[in-house]
Amino acid sequence: MSGIKTGFAFIIALVVLLIVLPVFLWMAGISIFPGGSSGTSGSGKSGIVLRSADGGVRWDGVSFLQDGNIAAPAPAQVLHIAFDPTRPDTLYLGTKANGLWKSTDRGTTWKKMKDSSGSLLPTADVYRIAMSTSSPDVVYVAAFQNSKGRVFRSDNRGGSFREVYFVAPNNIPVYDIYVDPAQADRVVIATGQGGVLLSHNGGRTWSVAHWFSETMVRIAGNPAFFSDTYAVGSNRQLKKTLDEGENWAELGSAHGGEGGFTPGSVGGFGATPEPIQGFPRSPLYFGPISGSSGSLFGGNQQVGLETFAIDPANFERIFIGAVEGLYRSLDGGFAWSRIETLVYPSAITVTAIVVHPRNRGTIFTGIGTELYRTDDDGKTWSVRVLPTNQSIRSIAIHPTQPDIMLISVGKK
Repeated sequence: MSGIKTGFAFIIALVVLLIVLPVFLWMAGISIFPGGSSGTSGSGKSGIVLRSADGGVRWDGVSFLQDGNIAAPAPAQVLHIAFDPTRPDTLYLGTKANGLWKSTDRGTTWKKMKDSSGSLLPTADVYRIAMSTSSPDVVYVAAFQNSKGRVFRSDNRGGSFREVYFVAPNNIPVYDIYVDPAQADRVVIATGQGGVLLSHNGGRTWSVAHWFSETMVRIAGNPAFFSDTYAVGSNRQLKKTLDEGENWAELGSAHGGEGGFTPGSVGGFGATPEPIQGFPRSPLYFGPISGSSGSLFGGNQQVGLETFAIDPANFERIFIGAVEGLYRSLDGGFAWSRIETLVYPSAITVTAIVVHPRNRGTIFTGIGTELYRTDDDGKTWSVRVLPTNQSIRSIAIHPTQPDIMLISVGKK
């Protein structure tokens, strides 16, 4: 009888150890299940960047290492994830106040890069990393350090950098940089001073494409036509040029009126151009619109652009994430339509979008801590809760091995 009691007690203890205890630990935020916890996942891994090797089904944290494969403190904030255009295993990470990082195993582990010249500091804010397919040894970095926005160039894949531009006034960053895939010496940058600047000789000299009366934060160039570029400023309005910045169109400008589309002025800083009628109002109007019919959303509402993404196979196919939901244009931003997601519009902001590089109907969006996926261009969606309690900031898909995905997260 005592043997039966002992066996029964052993079974009870085993059940508690294998089932009850893990559940309580999980409720307490201590994860021992695959996929990680709200902050980290796995020993020595950080939850600031999540990685998937199966197309977004399972997610795990990544490792940040110092010399000698010693665990390093993870960056507090990730600003950009970039893929080497010719080395599939190599990725780059730009961080806030923690410099530039590199992975040679498709994003599983990361090591901090050291500039042998000492130009790019290990404490720099690295806002953007850009490379050209034609000259993959050339790496450009848009950074902020020592109170100035700067652009650095490396000719040895980041082994050493040299400064090729800096913003003259203090405390004004260079937020973005785009490099022509066909010619690594053709570069366009966006500055916090409102400048969109061009270089055709790798940064030796620069010319002004346009001065805007706002901070310029994003630049996205057409890989097939360098002169075709989108830009976003601090007023959260999408702009477009077809001639390397000599003329700009504001897609859904406040000056356009009902149904208007406004081309930007040439050189006239702050000037108000005349609207061209006939296009539907873009949802990228960011001021209050009076009247129930003055906005796609009705009433005195305001649309806030949070992120935008371009179909890698079609530069005219654009997606916008906003406070009011997800939008798509099929004609380069002239006409827009709302894509219905599983979240009620304006309930939670769409903060990240990426289009699959091979399956154009597959789109991922980040809303809060949840990853949404459609494989039929937005008709139906699936949702996956990520192992984090922080909001999705960006989503990146490997351009040639799309099962590899990375997500950066941060506080709201």
